[in-house]
Amino acid sequence: MAWSDGFSSSDDSPQDTASTNIDVIPDMNWQVFDHPGEISYHFNPTSLTRYQGTLISNKLGGLKFGFDASLSNTQSNAAGAYQDLIGYLGYKNWMMRVEQSRLYGTSSWSGALAPGQSGQTNFDNQYTSIDAVYEMGITYISLGYSSLSMPVALQGYRPCGGFSSCAATSVYDPSYPLKTFEFDFGWDTLAGKFLDQSSNSDSSWGFFSRGLAGFGLGQARLGSQTVSYAEQLNGGYTLHSSVFTNDIAHADVSLGIRWNHQFWNIPTAFGVGYEAGTFAVMPLGNGGNSNYFTESTLNIHPFFLFYQGPVIRLYARW
Repeated sequence: MAWSDGFSSSDDSPQDTASTNIDVIPDMNWQVFDHPGEISYHFNPTSLTRYQGTLISNKLGGLKFGFDASLSNTQSNAAGAYQDLIGYLGYKNWMMRVEQSRLYGTSSWSGALAPGQSGQTNFDNQYTSIDAVYEMGITYISLGYSSLSMPVALQGYRPCGGFSSCAATSVYDPSYPLKTFEFDFGWDTLAGKFLDQSSNSDSSWGFFSRGLAGFGLGQARLGSQTVSYAEQLNGGYTLHSSVFTNDIAHADVSLGIRWNHQFWNIPTAFGVGYEAGTFAVMPLGNGGNSNYFTESTLNIHPFFLFYQGPVIRLYARW
């Protein structure tokens, strides 16, 4: 991912303003709950970096310039086709936010395996997210796109006579690609203060809180190897669809201590606290109705991913 703030103002436009907010969770721990017994995870601690900022040009009627964010290059589904467009939107109270982290560790699968399939995976996958954020004081709403891959269990279904399908062998996918459009509502007492140009710039101590709740819809496409394994494990029936629709619900909150100060006429805030969050992944569909006599189907098993760690925050306005 490349990020460029573009926050430079010419000498003849002194009223132009810029702001940037950088959060870092240097020791973030991941856990998965409510997954099938056949799969287990061991996550190594990673870090998450969150960039937020914009330039407001009064000469251009409040037009904002911000991020150059490159997420995944794949265009394999509808969500991926719009990721770059979001990175250049911005007007008046709109800001851009980019997040990046990794899911790093190992997973083990004790369920059925197709010939040649391994049940052990060393995964090192990137989580990326880009949002257009509309600030309303300390509260905000956002619309964005995120991308994440991780090992998951997929419940299998196969024909069992008549116009019906029966539960069949579960399938292990070592790299299930979640790509999602999301809508969030949240608050941020640290960042919100700095949108007010008249805020007091004297040194002060205090507390901050940040949180959000949101939901998303997106697609995931299985790789050809996983499709082959699924068909072998479920009687050779052709897999109806390798594209899945998922529902994502997520929330996080952070609390901490902040220090406001003005360095070289630049209002600045520094915060230290703790952040925790979770998101749930649930199946919605897998390509419509299958042929009850010749096709098998899959659906992701719902699971909850939980993360937590200390957060360091820096916000400045100039």
